[in-house]
Amino acid sequence: MKISNLKIGTRLSLGFVLILTLMIIVAAFSINRFLLMSEHIDKTVNDRYPKTVQVNHVEAELNIIARSMRNVLIMNDEQQIRKELGRIDKSRKVIVETLDQLDKSITSEQGREFLGKVTDARSQYVGSQERFMKLVESNQKEEAKTLLLGELRTQQLAYFSALDKLLEYQGELMHTSGKDAEAAAYTARIMVFLLASLALLLGGLAAWSITRSITRPINRAVKIAQTVAGGDLTSQIEVTSKDETGQLLQA
Repeated sequence: MKISNLKIGTRLSLGFVLILTLMIIVAAFSINRFLLMSEHIDKTVNDRYPKTVQVNHVEAELNIIARSMRNVLIMNDEQQIRKELGRIDKSRKVIVETLDQLDKSITSEQGREFLGKVTDARSQYVGSQERFMKLVESNQKEEAKTLLLGELRTQQLAYFSALDKLLEYQGELMHTSGKDAEAAAYTARIMVFLLASLALLLGGLAAWSITRSITRPINRAVKIAQTVAGGDLTSQIEVTSKDETGQLLQA
């Protein structure tokens, strides 16, 4: 069916529908891109960043334990020694709770592998740490010192190394999320610009075509009416459409 045969109201309605459809497409794509960006940002802020905080928290508590173990070797006051041992026990509990949280939140295969190495390193360290505390409690400080500077130090370094690798891995994931969000934003800018330009072009063409299909027959009808009003009844009238203007010319 030719567009010129459609009623004027129908043509105008189709033009508005086309423009609204293009606007909806642009809006839908924009919302989709923004949701994707939001997903990457949410993953960074609420998942990957908290994990780096938790790993740093474990390292901080591990440093507290290391200082307290050193302190008990140089202290002579029994009450102070008990206080440091209590601090060690408190930090160990915090570490257990934090690692438990990480165990529940880390789901990737590589992340689980890094966390497993942390757990293994901690298991060895805690075993030697228990022996150290028993030696201190039985006032065998020389033996405790030998254990601290030898076996415990080696295990502590391995523990820190495993934590650093897990921290580095989580940092890389954060960096990836940032890059993904940046890429989504860039794609959104380009595609929204292209879609908006296409919408303007198609909308402009539709408006021009519909306006032209309405105004040309009306102008022709006006000229004929003016000719008839001037007394000239010899005008040749050619009706090419079946819309309201075509009906007017036919009449």
